[in-house]
Amino acid sequence: MTKLSREVFKKAALVMIDLQSGIFARNPNLEPYTVEDIIRRNVDLAQVFSENKLPVALVTVGRPNFTEEERAIFSTIVPELEVFLKTDKVETFMKYEPSAMSIVELKDWLQKEGVETIFLSGVVTSNGVAATADDAHQAGYQLIIIEDAMSSKSSADHYQYIEQHFPEYAKIVTTEDVIESI
Repeated sequence: MTKLSREVFKKAALVMIDLQSGIFARNPNLEPYTVEDIIRRNVDLAQVFSENKLPVALVTVGRPNFTEEERAIFSTIVPELEVFLKTDKVETFMKYEPSAMSIVELKDWLQKEGVETIFLSGVVTSNGVAATADDAHQAGYQLIIIEDAMSSKSSADHYQYIEQHFPEYAKIVTTEDVIESI
């Protein structure tokens, strides 16, 4: 277990990428962790962040040309996370680029909340998660990657980012590490 200092949570937010029904419908066979694993771990993370009154951002991806019906089908947050939408300090944001940091409202919200450290989870490791991590790092945020709360199209793809890319600028932890440390 990687023990995190309680200090790291004082100016932290959980940013969850693309945990939406349409993404999971298009990618039902994620690796190395299943869709069910990812949802369960992200629910656990949202719960502990919410209980500790820490900010949580639920980021979905959409397309500007979606009809309302397409947006409702594709961009809806998974039902297991909807309960958190009524919780203080939980916000939703929609992105149209791979990186969540392309959302001006998200950047403004992180600044307003005084966030210095981003705990990052979601799918797909090598796309939305990696693009967000790269841009957040470039913007000066400290990053904590929650390795088992994200997944990819293949285990090799996932572990390439976990073992080779993210360690250059981020701390890698597990869901249990976060829950036990908070």
